[in-house]
Amino acid sequence: MSTGAKITIGNSVLFGPHVFIITGNHQVNQIGKYIIDVEKKTECCDADVVIEDDVWIGAGTIILKGVRIGRGSVIGAGSIVTKDTQPYSINAGNPCRKIRMRFTDSEIEEHEKRLRP
Repeated sequence: MSTGAKITIGNSVLFGPHVFIITGNHQVNQIGKYIIDVEKKTECCDADVVIEDDVWIGAGTIILKGVRIGRGSVIGAGSIVTKDTQPYSINAGNPCRKIRMRFTDSEIEEHEKRLRP
């Protein structure tokens, strides 16, 4: 679901079923208006989501506004992603947090070297 923001998805990205990407919120700080009656939103409510290359996002994950999922990351099923993830990290939970790294630094270097054409 994209509002006034962009969703950018890199190459070779895997999605499990029922993944939600939400780039905005309702404006909730206007005095004298019901939330549903607010017609104009400010910049605070919308932010781009970027999913870099070689990412796997597990089933039922929710990705919220302003998040960048780093290259080579894994997001565990059912996670709620509220903050950026480090490249090549394995992340899970609510809120989503780093569990461990997918590769060592030298393995990342070798992995990326082998991926180059």
